[in-house]
Parts: sequence; C-alpha cells; structure tokens
Amino acid sequence: MKQSFRFFHILYRVVSALCAATALIFILPSEGRGEESEADNPVKEDIFIDNYAPDESQSYPLALLQGHVDETTESVVVVENLSSARNSRISRSPIFSKRFKVLVELVPGENRLTVSAGNKRKDLRLFYRKSSNPYFIRLIYFVDSSGETGIKTPSDWKSAEPQDYASKLRIAGMLWQTATAESFNASRLGRRTFSLEFDSNDNVVVWIQRGQKTADEYLALSEQERFQQIYQEIISGNAGSVFARYFVIVSLSNTGSDHGGLCERVALGGGRVGMLDASTFFSWPQTIESVAGFLTDPSPIPEVYLHDSAYRNARWALTSSSLGAGLHELGHALELDHVADPNDFMSRGFDKFNRIFTVCEPGDSPPQKNAEFSQNDCARWGRITTAKLLHSPWIKK
Repeated sequence: MKQSFRFFHILYRVVSALCAATALIFILPSEGRGEESEADNPVKEDIFIDNYAPDESQSYPLALLQGHVDETTESVVVVENLSSARNSRISRSPIFSKRFKVLVELVPGENRLTVSAGNKRKDLRLFYRKSSNPYFIRLIYFVDSSGETGIKTPSDWKSAEPQDYASKLRIAGMLWQTATAESFNASRLGRRTFSLEFDSNDNVVVWIQRGQKTADEYLALSEQERFQQIYQEIISGNAGSVFARYFVIVSLSNTGSDHGGLCERVALGGGRVGMLDASTFFSWPQTIESVAGFLTDPSPIPEVYLHDSAYRNARWALTSSSLGAGLHELGHALELDHVADPNDFMSRGFDKFNRIFTVCEPGDSPPQKNAEFSQNDCARWGRITTAKLLHSPWIKK
C-alpha cells in the first residue's frame, strides 16, 4: 500500500514538472524559443505617404499627398476622406512609375483618410485647423457694366462640365494656397501660406464686382490704363478692405470672335492687386476631382492660344501656364518683383505649375508619351521670394 502511494506521489510530481515546463515554453519571450519576433517581421506597408506624418495639422483645406506604391500594377490611387460628407470626399489621381500625387479636401477638425490602390490600403489621419490670420486674399470676378458673367469658351474646347466662374476661382485659390504651402514645406519652413475667405459652409468666398464702364470703354484703354481703372474701382468699392490683397479675373462681355477675349488682355499686378484677363479662364478646372485631368490632358489647343501655353501645343500646358500666371500676378500683389530663378513663380517658372500636382508630364506633340521630371525642376517660390514672403503678414503657418 505504501509502495502504491509512493508510486502515485512520484507520478504526480513528474506530471506537475512537465506541466510547468510546458507553461514556461509559452510564457518565455519568443527569442528564448529561438524563433523570430513580430518586431523582426513587421507588417509590410505597400502604400507610403512621403510628405505627411500621421496626425499632422495644417491651416488650409486642400492637402496634396505625395507617395509611392510598392509592387503594383494599378494605374490609379484613390483617397477617401471618411470624415467628410462633401462630394469632394473622394479623389483619384494616376500612378506613374509607382509614384503618385493626389489632392484631397479636408474638413475642419479631424480627417480620417484612406489611400488605396487596388487591394492595397493605407490609413492616415490629418487635422485642418482654420487659420486665424486677419490678413487674407480676396478673390474677385470683375465684369463690365452689363453684368454679364459668362465665360468665353472656344467652340473647339469641349468640356463635360458647365463653365462656372465662382467654382473655377475657388479651385484656383485653393491650388495656389497648397502650392505655396508645399513650396515652403520643401524649404523646411513648414506649410506656410496665405488665407482665403470662407463662408458659413466652409466654402471659399468669391466676390463679383460690376464695373462702372461698358466693355467697349474698358477696351478703349491701354493695358496699363485698364489696370489702373479697375484697381481704383476694386479698392474704393464694396470689396475694399485694409486687411486684403486681391486677385481679380477681368471678364468683359465684348467677345469679338470665336476666340473672343484676346483683345482684352491684362496681366499685371502691383500695389494691392494681382489682375488677369479671362481669355484663358475656360482652361481652369472647377472641381478638385478634375484637376489631375486638366493638368495631364494632351489634346491640342487652338493655335491662337499657343503663346499662352509657352508654345506647348497641349491643353495641360495652357491650363498650367494660365494658373501659374495667376499666382505670378498675385505675387506682385504681395510686393514681389520678377526674379532670375527659372523655376520661380516670379519668372517663367510659373509655366511649370502643373508639376507641383503631377508626377509625369505628357509631351506637347505626337507621340505624347508621359515622361518623368525632376522634382527640383518644378514651379516654386525660390530663395529670394521665399525670404521676402517670410516677412509678409499675409503668409503664416
């Protein structure tokens, strides 16, 4: 009986020891088992955002995400803002050589973004904290005394979307804001930019001002005289503000021909106003979703507009040069002079405006194949203009 008891006691101790040893195998760190840890094999990311860190904040609504995708045959990247109920919550842009740039509109506060390419996905959270800078840029659409607001568009420029002056100016203002912020950020100065006006629904405000003269009376003036006349009407009118600098699109109702508006040229800036005529205004996008298409469309343009596109026979070039020229004139309103830097907005560098928002550039003659360009060969605020803007009360982080 004692021997039987002793046998079961020994068996109990052996079983207990084996159980303890087995438990230790699961409790000890994985390195102790001679296996690779999770830290040695982190979850592999397929989509990378190169210019934003998680939870970054900015003071303007249009974010430009730059990134790349590993091992993909997908041709389009899609960004959805899960925090937004707007029609602009989803954006798409092409992928070229695994790289992409895509615009996404943020809403005030937290923005939960998903970036996807096929079955690959990345989540990113950004914050939009509205600027409190009292100094701002006011966008104005100036028309003659007839009050006609239509946009003169050549018959051979077909567009699926109806032409809307306020939408075009809103998108342009937001693109200029973002271009300025990305230029400062590339210089390691943070995303500094100017403020725009917003209404109660957080939409960019566009003013319309009716001039005191008829179209013919404005057209009888020289370009400089026309600028001075409209300048005085803007500053002394209801849109005048001591806190504002102005960008003005001048649209006169006298069309003259199918390519009307070429006789009304004004592209000047100074004092407090940057001014551009509406002769190529039809080439500006009016939704965030359409920006990428406008800046990559290789379709030829009417010969009369070749000068405006820097003699590049493609729609993307006309859109790029025209939008760039607008920011150039706004630069004059911010007290900037012309510079020699070939990539600066205050030189003909504004022709490369498209490169801020794209990763490839179509040719301007057949065969129009997409080609990469150096990121150092994009439009930007250069060393001289950046230094001056740093001291401007209109440019804040």
